[in-house]
Amino acid sequence: MVKNKKGITFIGLPGSGKSTIGKLLAEKIKHRYVDLDILLLEKEGINHHEILKQRGEIEFKRLEEKHALELNFHELIFSPGGSMVYSATVMEKLKKESLIIYLVATAEDIKQRLGDHLYTDGVVGLETKGLAGVVSERLPLYEKYADHHIITTGLSPETILEEILKLPYLQNLK
Repeated sequence: MVKNKKGITFIGLPGSGKSTIGKLLAEKIKHRYVDLDILLLEKEGINHHEILKQRGEIEFKRLEEKHALELNFHELIFSPGGSMVYSATVMEKLKKESLIIYLVATAEDIKQRLGDHLYTDGVVGLETKGLAGVVSERLPLYEKYADHHIITTGLSPETILEEILKLPYLQNLK
């Protein structure tokens, strides 16, 4: 199933560790790393918070989709925003070209990890649906697309990385 995959994508709620773990894994297995938030800043000249404030959610999601679809997943570790699961087009590409690892975090984990930044970090849907609404809407999508789940509650980034490195797909890459 996964032998034709070219890269690895992390999905999960904002604050679940996608960027932190993505960077650690890329360094460990010597793959390129792309954080979609940083890519948006490079390509659009403003960060994702400003895109959301100035251009709105529809344009933000369009730009995320555009830049994600342009990526070459060969030896790539990819950390998209948590809202990427709303794009069936991108998720189909990710599913085809990368191993998708869902970093599972509870709403309480997210509140604790993001603190005051939760409401200033530009989370798609948070303003209108609240955290509980965002979580309940996204969880079925994360489950749908994930090849593997890693529960992150109470674990350090290093321990999460160790769990990921135990996955059969990664045994051949180390």
